Order: sequence, then structure tokens, then C-alpha cells
Amino acid sequence: MGASAREIERQIRETRDRIDANLRRLEGRAASSAVRYGLIGAAVVGVLAVGGVAFLVYRRRPPRRARRPEPGTVSKIVRQLAPALAAAASTALVRRLSRLSRPTDETAR
Repeated sequence: MGASAREIERQIRETRDRIDANLRRLEGRAASSAVRYGLIGAAVVGVLAVGGVAFLVYRRRPPRRARRPEPGTVSKIVRQLAPALAAAASTALVRRLSRLSRPTDETAR
């Protein structure tokens, strides 16, 4: 008529094993994501802290008298390159942090 009790128990055991394997895989993914977001958050907090300290130091220094009406060549170059260098450094840092926590092919299966 129906499957025997042993067959039903075997099917239940197989189903439980599959569910346990899926749960372990999901827990591993959640842990790796938490590490990645933790590293990114720490990097952002570090950048903000350094920026805040730099701002406070800048505000506390005494004002300089202007020697010339226009900034020099080196000063112009630094002013134009600083934003690009900061953007490149922050992009490289975020890419490096995301590459560290990327799952391998074996864990993605």
C-alpha cells in the first residue's frame, strides 16, 4: 500500500541532512558578509577620524599672510591633484577590502 516505516525514516533523515547542509552554508555566507561590512565600516570610521583630526589641526593653526596674490605652481598642482589622489586611494581601499572577503568557488557551491 504505502512505503514502509524504514523508507519513511530514511527519507526524513535525508531531508534533515539536506536542510542542515543548507543552513550551514547560509550561516557561512552570513558570517563572511558580516566580516566584510565590518571591515568597510572600520575603514570609513578611520577615514572620518583622520579627516576630523586634519580639519581640527587646520582650524587651530594661525592664519598666514598672503605673500602673493596668486598661489605658486606647486600649490596649484597640489590643489588639483589632492581630490583625485584621495578618490583613488579610497577606491583602492574599498576594492581591497571587498576582495578579502569574497567567497571562493568551493564555498559558493
